[in-house]
Amino acid sequence: MKNNFIVRKITSEEAKNNDMRNYNPQVWENNINRLVEGYKNVEFYLREKDDVFQYPRMYAEYTLHEGLRLWSEVQYGGSLTNGGFYRLDKFQVTKDGKDTMDILRIFQDGDEEGAKELMAELHASEYYEVGYGTFQDPNGEKVLFGTSKAARNEMARRSMENNMTFTKG
Repeated sequence: MKNNFIVRKITSEEAKNNDMRNYNPQVWENNINRLVEGYKNVEFYLREKDDVFQYPRMYAEYTLHEGLRLWSEVQYGGSLTNGGFYRLDKFQVTKDGKDTMDILRIFQDGDEEGAKELMAELHASEYYEVGYGTFQDPNGEKVLFGTSKAARNEMARRSMENNMTFTKG
């Protein structure tokens, strides 16, 4: 993965009441409600401001009626464009970015208790590392999914069968 970043999973109430709503609280709340009421399995994630972004960013992961799982930034307005879709890679990490590979390294260093502690911390964590991946066709070429009906059907199939999520690049 490239362009990875860490987000924290939040509730829909936290999404509604986040400081990002201060610009126009009614529109913000309507956008959050539209997501929660209009889609299935809606989950919200918050990216704190960092060296790259001056302001925090919020994302939603949700399922469309045909089964397609999508990830998009929550904003006051906007829509998906006509470009291709990327696969979203998301895995659980600790607040400081440690993951299962760190557990393995600690265990291999002989610190079995430290590995168990990190495993418990990771299991209880509300933080995720997110990155955008691409697909490879049978010849190993990297490809993007398009916006055709056939492409949407294929993405929906992969969402339902393989628990995949997609995002616009």
